Amino acid sequence: MPEAAATVPVWISLVGVGLAALAAAASWASVRLSRRQWLLSQRPFLSIQLLIEGNGDRVLKILNGGPGAARGIRFCVAAGDEYVSGYAGAQFGGVLDTGERAEVMLDLKATRNESIQAVAICWDGVERIHRFSAHGDHSVQRKPRGDPTNATDPEAGFRRQYGTDSLRELRRVSGRSRSTG
Repeated sequence: MPEAAATVPVWISLVGVGLAALAAAASWASVRLSRRQWLLSQRPFLSIQLLIEGNGDRVLKILNGGPGAARGIRFCVAAGDEYVSGYAGAQFGGVLDTGERAEVMLDLKATRNESIQAVAICWDGVERIHRFSAHGDHSVQRKPRGDPTNATDPEAGFRRQYGTDSLRELRRVSGRSRSTG
């Protein structure tokens, strides 16, 4: 009988260790979930649209529909045999908060039936790079080493999205920001 009494405390201590490990795992899962929710709260979501207005102006509209601010927004748009790239926003290195939009007048000669390809690139509050296409594709790149501005080259992002030769034969034109009033 004394041997049975000695094994009970060992069994109880093993259960205690198991419960402590379970509590640690639950705590770790809670931390991961909180981090994921925080990262999602920092995420911008850019919607890109190229419109040909009644007066013939080609206007690139970029709307941030995500919960986080989009910083350093840059774009590249190709239509026909031309392309344009640059910054979007009221100031150099534009920032769009949730629900804000930027409009850029483009000197493209695109017609309504031409295939239009567009990419917008920005970084979020934790400096992850986000690339959005006009077709709804979205990719996230971890925080780059060094200055995130170098990682948001719109022409490089366009080539990644549409292929390395996508801008090779195209002529570069310009664009200019306009008030979103």
